Amino acid sequence: MAFMKRCILLLLFLQAFALHAQTDSLPWSRNVNLREGIFLSFQAFRTNRPIPIAQLITTADREAPDFMAKTTAARTITWRDSAGVQHDTVSDALWGYCYNRHVYIRVQNAYTRIMVVGTLSHFSTTETNYLYTGGPGPGGNAPVRQQMQYVLDTYTGSIAAFTPQFMLAFLEQHDKSLAAEFKHLSKRKRNQQLFIFLRRFNTAHPLKFE
Repeated sequence: MAFMKRCILLLLFLQAFALHAQTDSLPWSRNVNLREGIFLSFQAFRTNRPIPIAQLITTADREAPDFMAKTTAARTITWRDSAGVQHDTVSDALWGYCYNRHVYIRVQNAYTRIMVVGTLSHFSTTETNYLYTGGPGPGGNAPVRQQMQYVLDTYTGSIAAFTPQFMLAFLEQHDKSLAAEFKHLSKRKRNQQLFIFLRRFNTAHPLKFE
């Protein structure tokens, strides 16, 4: 009997773990196989239509882990379309790329990985800001490196700072029920539960590629 009880408890634990894993995962990752390559625009990302890696013209090692990082670091990227016509695209004009099932977006002349891919996607960047120290002239401003949080609205392609003010306005536009819940939280709890509401919104409104 003791052995049977242990088996039943183990089974219940595994079921609970599996349910938690399903809830924690993002809908897009289970249903969509993002194609690898470079996205010339936000629309190319939304339609899952990058320029495939096979169509890139480069001497870089395609098997190297940093292949895409090196390729996009070049001033221009050369590629062939499906008709075999060669094109040169300025790297600064790229929207981003997908590599090893991760999406990277170009922000402030650098590529950063989108950590949460969903209808409301999240990423962060490290930025240098200047803290006024009270001294005269330029020397009175000390550079400070800060981690900044951003979200990508995949309805519009716009990028915004990930703040409670943004989240409330976004939810009021796209999910009145979640907006009402978020609005009733205190300011402290709004800050604490930003990611919880982002996940809840993405679960209720899964990202679907056109």
